[in-house]
Amino acid sequence: MKRTRITRILSLLAVVAMLVAYTPAFAETVYATGIVTTNTNLYQTVSGTTGNTVLCTINSGGSVSIHSMTTNGAFYRVTVTTSSASYTGYVAYANIKLTTSTTTSSPTVAYYDVYGNPVYNGTGTTASSSSSSSSSTATEYYINGVRHTGTVGGTTSTGTTDTTGTTGTTSTTGTTATVVNCNEWVSLRQAATSGSNRLAKISKGTAVTVNGTSGSYSYVTVNGKNGYILSSFLSTGSTSTTTVAAGATSATYAAQVLSNYTNSSLKYPDCVGYIMVPGTNISHPIMFSSSLYYDTHTPDGAKTSAASIYAYSNTLANVTVVAGHNLRVSKTMFHALHDVQNALLSGSSSANSTFYIKMGNYTTWQLFAMYETKATEPSSTLTYNTMNAISLSGTDLASWINYQVGRSQVNFSTTATSADAGKLMVLVTCGDKYDSSTAQSRLYMFLKAVA
Repeated sequence: MKRTRITRILSLLAVVAMLVAYTPAFAETVYATGIVTTNTNLYQTVSGTTGNTVLCTINSGGSVSIHSMTTNGAFYRVTVTTSSASYTGYVAYANIKLTTSTTTSSPTVAYYDVYGNPVYNGTGTTASSSSSSSSSTATEYYINGVRHTGTVGGTTSTGTTDTTGTTGTTSTTGTTATVVNCNEWVSLRQAATSGSNRLAKISKGTAVTVNGTSGSYSYVTVNGKNGYILSSFLSTGSTSTTTVAAGATSATYAAQVLSNYTNSSLKYPDCVGYIMVPGTNISHPIMFSSSLYYDTHTPDGAKTSAASIYAYSNTLANVTVVAGHNLRVSKTMFHALHDVQNALLSGSSSANSTFYIKMGNYTTWQLFAMYETKATEPSSTLTYNTMNAISLSGTDLASWINYQVGRSQVNFSTTATSADAGKLMVLVTCGDKYDSSTAQSRLYMFLKAVA
């Protein structure tokens, strides 16, 4: 009897196992289709290429069904059907080109340009757009709330993309970029990960052609090779025209900084301002995150020593604080503030005390105080000049202003009072010379909005 019962239990378990084995997998929603632009691996997870299981290799021109995109923008989750089986896994974002068709009508795929206007309605036609973009075809768009970059059919300012979906051939005239923000060279990698094989060392100042992006990396062509370079090491000027002719008027600078801010805010959701300092290479979006994320990350999200120019608040405060690193080797980010400082201290006729910063309703700011502290400065000075200053008002703000003017190394014609709350700003960066990781050497520049 006991053996019979055991036999029945085992038989029941076997049936259950068979049912489980043959239960169809849950069909994931297909939001769009795409084609593979180069032979690429379909990975089981998004843990990177090292040690990751390769489900299959998809040949160039192969079709895939797109389910979703990873939060870092590096991978699509797709399904591909081969002659032997169907596989669902992850493919590098840069290796997939969206096609103008969907395999499902619910939900409908909707593409929107950076202005939020529909440019492709998911049924093979181009929707009308009232935006001021240069083309009705998006270079930045959304699939079910997920932000993408690239092109979907047609011709855009960045080039022409073949979207026939039959050959998988991409014919793109990429934008030109220059290698920056490094000491001597950057790595050209085989894939868009830091652990990928290095294909070459690309020297600082080298021009490359940017064909697309994958997360924090750009897919480029340089010296006859294709590969990935961290976007933070490339300067394309694609988000804005940041140069202004020498001798330009204040109105020209003000108009340019406003334009640069508009373009940057469309590309970077966390952009809250833009700064340009005449006579220097300072021309950057101003970013904000409550966690000081941009102290270590570029606007594109890459973690680098350059990081970003960032504000301590997302709107104008009584005193708005904007910080940036002093990259002494590459002479980038806020390093050039020291050039302005030196010119002012020397009494040079070319010394500039007017900065163009788009924040709030203002674009033009003038210095009213400036000084550099030594390594032995009490740490309380940094706190008083920045974090504590944000909400100061009345007599406390008046005392703060008098303190800064009293320490200023230069006497400026612009004056500030407590009535200027909401129109005051402090720029802060590290000292001209590196002392130590705990040193309190800082350069402070204090400005008032005048227009």
